[in-house]
Amino acid sequence: AISIGVGGVAATPVRAVQTEAALLGQPWTADTAMAATATLRAEFQPISDMRASAAYRSEVLGNLMQRFWLESQGVRQINLESFQLEGDYA
Repeated sequence: AISIGVGGVAATPVRAVQTEAALLGQPWTADTAMAATATLRAEFQPISDMRASAAYRSEVLGNLMQRFWLESQGVRQINLESFQLEGDYA
């Protein structure tokens, strides 16, 4: 079973049921993670407010999915100044 909860995109935390469905039964690969990233970003239409813009919130949603992929592959720290996806992570 897959459960993904998100906050900051609605009045209360919600589940990403479309993204969960897209992941169900799929192998956990870089391609699957990237597809899930796109699904997750498309699933919600966050609002802009004084804390963050809608575009920023949407970007963060996808970035967190990508970060989860990297962490699941053993990446623990990323130097953002020199970071590039290569090899099995690309």
